[in-house]
Amino acid sequence: MAKKETIDMEGETKTAMAYFSEDRIIADDTQETRSLYEQSRFGELKDNKIKYSLVEALFLLEKGKLTLLDTKNKKIDFEYFVKKAR
Repeated sequence: MAKKETIDMEGETKTAMAYFSEDRIIADDTQETRSLYEQSRFGELKDNKIKYSLVEALFLLEKGKLTLLDTKNKKIDFEYFVKKAR
């Protein structure tokens, strides 16, 4: 069975958005994050949020399925995330 992906109006695959703060990665329960959760069961769904472990977020970031933002809404790249997660 093919995996479902959310496609925007320009035909590009959308990624789930999450926020990295200290040792937590938290995403709002949106169409993208819910779809990712239902496909992979990564994260824990609780109180209309999806909480990811550092390892889950690292894997999803590497695969291009997750976009991480810091508390100032600045995009976090893979190398920076690995450095901060250590």
